[in-house]
Amino acid sequence: MNTAADRQVTPSTNAAGQDVLLVQRSFTAGFRPDLVDVQACVGLDGTTWKAVDCAREGVQLASLVGGVLTAGTACQSGHDDAANITADLTGQNCVGVTTTTVTATAP
Repeated sequence: MNTAADRQVTPSTNAAGQDVLLVQRSFTAGFRPDLVDVQACVGLDGTTWKAVDCAREGVQLASLVGGVLTAGTACQSGHDDAANITADLTGQNCVGVTTTTVTATAP
């Protein structure tokens, strides 16, 4: 198991008190210029789970509820053949996740 902080997520709350999943990794301008020098969260943009600016408008921020990755009424439904996690926008076909506690390291 990789216990480094790179690509790990941590349950937390944002400034509004909403449960979120913080992304523990650094981003470069060549890869994700929108995430340089901002706090990144896991979000759902309507179809795709991805790292987003925690302060970004128009995206559902993800959290873990009862071991299920959720964002609004949507949930993780599995993964596709490219290992991208998939979303069920109705929240009816959810899969659980296994969490592992690791010690965070600097990104």
